[in-house]
Amino acid sequence: MMLSQVVEMALRHVLQRKISEPSLSMQDEGFEFRFVTFQDLKSSLVRIFGSPARAIVYDAGIEPGRRSFDRMVNETKSKEEVLKLLVSRKAGQNWGMISVESLDWQTNSGRISIQDCFEARGRKETQLSVEPSCDFFKGYLAGFLSALFRSDVKVIEERCMAMGDALCVFAFRPTP
Repeated sequence: MMLSQVVEMALRHVLQRKISEPSLSMQDEGFEFRFVTFQDLKSSLVRIFGSPARAIVYDAGIEPGRRSFDRMVNETKSKEEVLKLLVSRKAGQNWGMISVESLDWQTNSGRISIQDCFEARGRKETQLSVEPSCDFFKGYLAGFLSALFRSDVKVIEERCMAMGDALCVFAFRPTP
């Protein structure tokens, strides 16, 4: 096989992957790395800054969550559709399988679960955690849901795969 044929096959494979595996769009700028690499980054922050680093990782997720909501709301007609879009986009980006377990539109509260959350998968590859570890995703949800409800939302991780649970579960309610 000639070099040009090998290059053509490789390019065809990359283009097929881009088309068949919904990930970042061609207009988005981004990169991918292993789940354990993200966990190593968080572990380094905790080692350097102590437990306050987890709050930093949580806070780092809030603005991306708000920005995601702003992008998605322009593509849909209702709040329900925005949530469906969140579920499908994050599954396509390999964040995990999100499910809206319960949602009370009157009180802006409910429960969201995620199977195979990227943060928990990275933690499970190193060692089980004694506490929930999906700090970035929890912040992302807080930002997304705060934008959805147009008021601040508090998110609490009740169960976590990194602790050995079957999935990660997040409860949310308005911030007092």
